[in-house]
Amino acid sequence: MLALLVIAGAGCDTVTSDRDIRWVSPTEAQELGTPKGFSLSRAKSVVFVDPRSRTDFAAGHIPGAKMVPFAEVREGGVEQLREFDILVVYDSDHEDVIARSMSKRLMEFETWDVYTLRGGLRAWDKGGFGVEYGLPQGGEATASNGAEAVTEAIPKPVYGRPKGK
Repeated sequence: MLALLVIAGAGCDTVTSDRDIRWVSPTEAQELGTPKGFSLSRAKSVVFVDPRSRTDFAAGHIPGAKMVPFAEVREGGVEQLREFDILVVYDSDHEDVIARSMSKRLMEFETWDVYTLRGGLRAWDKGGFGVEYGLPQGGEATASNGAEAVTEAIPKPVYGRPKGK
């Protein structure tokens, strides 16, 4: 009996691979969280997750993105993401492995719908969606056009808003 419980418990660990990653384009990422067709369900809250270093985040990031360095997730530091339904993970471009690693790690929590932005920040910026600069608490982020960054100007769904707001 004990052996059966040990074997059953061993199967509870979630293992992910690159095949499990759900890729989205910048345009598709904008549409996540919006109910399709006629629906009585509420829009889901979506947030972009930037697993890069603090320096890379300050050098440019998606407006409203949450800075969650990959090392913090390995240590369980995901509290700031718990209030969201859908996570879109990105990195600098399509060659970086950190977004794939972060996406797989977040999928293992089995808490969110996790997507990975195809082409990363470079594709986002090339698509004309805008980039912010600076760190989140400093209030010094600026938009790519040189104006003060305004995260609320992003089309529906509004990224970076908690559930139910």
